[in-house]
Amino acid sequence: MARPRQFDEHVALEAAMNRFWERGYERTTVRDLSDQMGVTLSSFFNTFGDKRSVFERALQLYVLEVVGPLTAHFEEDAAPLTILERFFADLIGKSLEDPDNKGCLVANSIVDLAPHDAVFREAVLQIMGRFEKSFEKLIRRGQREGTVNASLSPKEVASLLLALMVSLRVLVRARPERALLEGAIRPVFMLLAMPTCGAKSSKRRQKTSSEN
Repeated sequence: MARPRQFDEHVALEAAMNRFWERGYERTTVRDLSDQMGVTLSSFFNTFGDKRSVFERALQLYVLEVVGPLTAHFEEDAAPLTILERFFADLIGKSLEDPDNKGCLVANSIVDLAPHDAVFREAVLQIMGRFEKSFEKLIRRGQREGTVNASLSPKEVASLLLALMVSLRVLVRARPERALLEGAIRPVFMLLAMPTCGAKSSKRRQKTSSEN
């Protein structure tokens, strides 16, 4: 008869996720993981495989438990700018709640793994791509409804919001200051909500030129 496992696999994976989140992939050893997960090395290899396999599952768990609640904002029945404001407020709030200032496992992986690991780079790009598409969808809806600056390119705005999201999660690791993080997003929402003075002047110049 096979011996029953003496550990909870989900709890062990959460522990692995937190270890990768704290130390990064390269600085985390198999011994670190087995100690943190509370399993013997033999149980580690028999149940989870190698470090790479554990990281893949830990990243999936992170997306489910940490990223999932954030993406839930995209399904809210509210104006696009309101949804985006709630999203970034939640992002900042969760970042500041972390006493260890770990930032984001996905964003950290962009620096730690993506440059030299094609498989992990693709996995991270897929996660980022889902955010980018959600941002673009919201901007397009806002422009149709007349609540978002129609002079802006939805694709470019989506790229800007993605860059802002990643930057905030990296910045909080060094400067976990609410005023700094909220100040970084405020000009972006001013841009989205109304045309800039330069854009208005440019349109007036174009109109005058065409009339002449």
